[in-house]
Amino acid sequence: MKIKQCTECHQWNLKDNDNFCGYCGNLIIDIIVEPREIILTSSIINNKTISFKNIGYKNLNISLQSANLLPEFIIFEKVENILIKKQSITDIKVNLDEDRIPKDFYKDKYKFNWIINNDIRRKFELKIKVNTGPPKPYFTNNSLNYNIIDKNQDDEQVVELANLGSIRLNLEKIQVEECRHLKVKKEIKNGGILIKKGAIEKIPIIWDSKLFRKLSPNIQDMKLCFIFKNYRKIKLPVKAIIKKIELKTDYEGNKVIIEKAFYRRKYYKTISIKNIGNTDCEIKEIKSNANWVKILNNPKELTILSNESKNPHPEYHKRSYDLKIEIDTNEINIDNQEDKEIETTIDIIGQEYKIEVKIVVFVIPQIELEEYIGIDFGTTNSVIAIYNSEIGKIQLVEIDSPSGKNKFLIPSVLVFNNEDLNKYKIGYEALSEADYNPELTVRSIKRVMGHEHNRVFNGKKFSPNELAACIIKKLIELAEEEYFKISI
Repeated sequence: MKIKQCTECHQWNLKDNDNFCGYCGNLIIDIIVEPREIILTSSIINNKTISFKNIGYKNLNISLQSANLLPEFIIFEKVENILIKKQSITDIKVNLDEDRIPKDFYKDKYKFNWIINNDIRRKFELKIKVNTGPPKPYFTNNSLNYNIIDKNQDDEQVVELANLGSIRLNLEKIQVEECRHLKVKKEIKNGGILIKKGAIEKIPIIWDSKLFRKLSPNIQDMKLCFIFKNYRKIKLPVKAIIKKIELKTDYEGNKVIIEKAFYRRKYYKTISIKNIGNTDCEIKEIKSNANWVKILNNPKELTILSNESKNPHPEYHKRSYDLKIEIDTNEINIDNQEDKEIETTIDIIGQEYKIEVKIVVFVIPQIELEEYIGIDFGTTNSVIAIYNSEIGKIQLVEIDSPSGKNKFLIPSVLVFNNEDLNKYKIGYEALSEADYNPELTVRSIKRVMGHEHNRVFNGKKFSPNELAACIIKKLIELAEEEYFKISI
């Protein structure tokens, strides 16, 4: 008689015809399954082999109990009347059919009972765990970019969510973080959005300005959180810049101040205008609100570009614009002998923006002088003298010279500004630039006064008398400024 061990307790020698173990009492099962539990993963491990070993001395037949209830995606090579010969091993393959896996399936465990010789008392268990292979969500763009938008304007951008994994991707919902003005255009239902492997799902995201009004110009840390049923949650950054136009001048507080403006004199100022916002500003109009302030270079077309603007093609697109103005105190009504503070504005009007530049002038009115001023306009040099009645002496107006000498002699030299002929220098300032700008320089003009010896500068013709008048005008201004110092 042949003997064997109990497959459960391994403690008792069994006879060949015994049905129960005399030690542990278990029903004798002559089949050993290896392995007793298998794991199948779609696109990774689609099949496994199960070995049924008959340790007895009789041939056995095994069948799968309730084979008709088997999940359709788990396929055994054979499920009925499988012959396991005595003292031998029989292999059965188990396959996973990916095409039959339900769309919403993620993972599950199954138990299968095998019956020996149709005796329902004699059965053993096989466990199978089925996993779907990992999906792999991938955004075709690193962020959802709305670029520059108006805070009162709605916009729509599309998130392209691809599935590069081996199974379907199940998107459950999208949550908004730090951006309450965003919403998903189409509601995601309870079943979620199923994205097949290799497919791309386009999801419209709406920027709704009505949802959130208080926006900073540069919104940061905005994210969309994508939550999946079969994958960890991932976040997509959202980028947006709220449209902002802001013009600024090179004068503090956008205020141009002339503290000592002598009556019946013209002053010239250049106001540099820049756009410190993030959106280009098309200028529609630049206007002065007083007749004593004139715009000298009012453009027909002008767009002042922001720092973010990359393509300034047309000539009238400028990174900054130098606005030239003339302040003519002769046009200001002075009705008394006291100094006056006069104020007006220049309006710079854009398509969606307006800025006011204040012009403040402290006008020194024209008065009858007790002192006397004398000007000697010379061919090479000029001299200015003021009779100071308080001390009873004549004082010569001093100007700085490079050598520190001849401070009372003012060279009768004029040099024009190449960009603006209304601006020019005389004296030592002009003399220091004359050699470098001979085409803009005037010397010894007194010699040719009364003769037709015209000169042209930047296309504008000047007679000798007009050039001499330019120098004398500056000498008068020096005299007035020096008198103003004495009188106060």
